[in-house]
Amino acid sequence: MQIAILPDSAIIKLFEAANRSTFLHEAGHLFLDMTGKLYNHEKATPEIKEDGDAILKFLGVDSFDNITTEQHETWARAQEKYF
Repeated sequence: MQIAILPDSAIIKLFEAANRSTFLHEAGHLFLDMTGKLYNHEKATPEIKEDGDAILKFLGVDSFDNITTEQHETWARAQEKYF
């Protein structure tokens, strides 16, 4: 499994070892990245800010720019369980 998050697109590649949760896990990484971009946008809505604040609180970090790889994995595993 591999995910590439580019400035204007994202590519998720599933390999033979992928299982049912693999796509959900990788989509969790993409969701976190996209939410961070929306949260930091100058026209972010109050709802996006509220959702972003909840995510930051869950991860124990003060900014989307400061999210570590470990926190990214924590979020992706949580997304697997949620879905």
